[in-house]
Amino acid sequence: MTSQQRSHIYVTLQEQKKVVSRRIPKTYKNASITEEQHAKEKILKKQQKKGSRLERHTKKSCWIDKGNEESPKTRKRNRDEKGANQLQATEEVEIEVKQLEARAKQEKEKNRNKEHKQCMNEMIQEKANMKIKNKINLNEDEALDANMQEKEKRMKKRIRKHKGLEKQTTEEQEKESVKYTDNEPGKEYGRMKRELKKHGQERTLEKRARNKEKVKRKEEKEAIKEHRQTKYRESEKRKENVRKIEKLDKSQCKAQRQQNRSEKRKQKGQKLVSVVVEGQVLKIILEKD
Repeated sequence: MTSQQRSHIYVTLQEQKKVVSRRIPKTYKNASITEEQHAKEKILKKQQKKGSRLERHTKKSCWIDKGNEESPKTRKRNRDEKGANQLQATEEVEIEVKQLEARAKQEKEKNRNKEHKQCMNEMIQEKANMKIKNKINLNEDEALDANMQEKEKRMKKRIRKHKGLEKQTTEEQEKESVKYTDNEPGKEYGRMKRELKKHGQERTLEKRARNKEKVKRKEEKEAIKEHRQTKYRESEKRKENVRKIEKLDKSQCKAQRQQNRSEKRKQKGQKLVSVVVEGQVLKIILEKD
């Protein structure tokens, strides 16, 4: 066979294969799946494998597989921009708040100045009204002075009646005889007044005596308290001194006992040795042979 014939046969065989592959569909595990669906599934699997490799490599989920259109860098940039915008907004709000506070302070000061001016005007008006009233009252004062003089005269008359200087009519005597037993009311009035004075003086003297007694009792109580406190302090000092002496006696007795023991050991030819056994200190007496 020549080379041309061979090539012709190869081409025909390939064409036949194609025709066969077109006519007879391939058998898959899922008989319902077509070739196109199978190809799509293959592409999806490849994409999933790529994503899983990226996850293994970076230990992060791929932003493409998750369906996010923006990359992490763009997201970060957007986040920074949002933060900067928020800071600007907060600064602007703070500036506005400060401006509003300054305006409110200015308005308060203005209102205070207005109120102060109103108060001053009211005071001036009141003073002017008082001056006018005083001018009007000058005429009234004269009438009042006349009334006061009349009242003083009446009072003087009453005093003179009580003292018995003026003569009384029979009607007045009868009225006063109901009040007083004597027909001479002036003398009875003076006597009663003197008695009342004496009674008042006696009461004041009694009150003073009571107050003096109270003061004396307080002083006595305070003196007793001070005496008890001094006694208590002295007894505590004595007890402390006794305790100190007892402690000294105990320490001296202990030292003497130790000396006596050491001397006896020297005479016998013994030694006292301290040994540590399982964290405990044991004292052992060694004898010389």
